Amino acid sequence: MELKDRLKYARKAKGLTQKQVTEQIKGLSQSAYSQLESGKSKSTTRAIELAHLFGVDVHWLISGEGEMTKNNYKLAPITEWDDSTPLDDDEAEIPFYKDIAFACGYGAVNDDVTHETRKLRMGKRTLSNLGVMPENAFAVTARDDSMMPYVQDGDTIYIDKGRKEVKDGRIFAIRFGELCLCKRLYRLPDGGVRIVSDNAAEFPEQVATKQQISDGEFEVLGWVWSVSRLERW
Repeated sequence: MELKDRLKYARKAKGLTQKQVTEQIKGLSQSAYSQLESGKSKSTTRAIELAHLFGVDVHWLISGEGEMTKNNYKLAPITEWDDSTPLDDDEAEIPFYKDIAFACGYGAVNDDVTHETRKLRMGKRTLSNLGVMPENAFAVTARDDSMMPYVQDGDTIYIDKGRKEVKDGRIFAIRFGELCLCKRLYRLPDGGVRIVSDNAAEFPEQVATKQQISDGEFEVLGWVWSVSRLERW
């Protein structure tokens, strides 16, 4: 089964049309997605978002290996552990700043995280397939609902601090003034950056000007490469 077949199978299993897929993944055009399902395009940089939308394992979607719904819609399995729990050979550990909130609304001020000791287990193969170096990965808690439905209040977001170059429409963890945010970013011709919420009706977009960026008031902390959540009763 090729990528085009896995995409089509997962989409239909979720009961979605191609149009509905592209309506829910910002920046992905229907023609671009259609080329993926037809096989004209052989790869995509939107695999994480597609796996999240379809409720399938991202490694399966990318490579065809493993189980389709091994981790259900959780793109990275959440397993908190301590130093007394040994790592498997195929696992890596990443810091989990559980009490540090990255707001998806108007912002949360974060405290010093240097004493954080909690870790998450992460499959080395998953990290490798996404090009994420284990030493660059960390996880934090999302707050507020401005990035719904992709990121919800209480979700764990996974950040790659090795990827800070703004690519239009991708979600990044940023610092804007004293606030830490999780937002979609878009470059502006004048050197500024648009800061956009998915729930734009309630949370209007902001702009970091070229001057603010130059003055150090705006900083990209890293690319948000995965989101996971636990269902609650």
